[in-house]
Amino acid sequence: MRLDIDHLQNQCDEHDDLIKFLQDNIESLNRKAIANNMRIFGWEIDPRLGEKEHKLKAISDILKIASPTTNWVPDDIKRSQVLNSTKDEYPPLTLLTFRFEDDKVWAYRGREELRKQGIRIGDDLTKIQRNTTIPSRAWQVWIFL
Repeated sequence: MRLDIDHLQNQCDEHDDLIKFLQDNIESLNRKAIANNMRIFGWEIDPRLGEKEHKLKAISDILKIASPTTNWVPDDIKRSQVLNSTKDEYPPLTLLTFRFEDDKVWAYRGREELRKQGIRIGDDLTKIQRNTTIPSRAWQVWIFL
């Protein structure tokens, strides 16, 4: 009887390890899938416009301000998606998916200019990343410890 319990416990441990391994792989795939995504907050856009119009408006309103020296074309953006907020007081959230990760880096260099206009940009995080991110000033505490 004791051997059966030990055997079952070993099987449970093996399955737990397999489940953890699969969860880690899924999280890694999710991170890769959204690596080129950028969230845009505070940007007013009509959600009824087509995707081509969204791309052109994103280039003129966001990307040309963030990086005016870059020659932005609609093909730099693979996908543009407007997500309506469930709360009336919040404007829709826009997700841009860039064709190349370098394009997102160029856009991030102009964050300050966009903030002056009330527009914030940021990474599109997975659910696990959102739940485990460190507060922005926590690193300062670690330095002084």
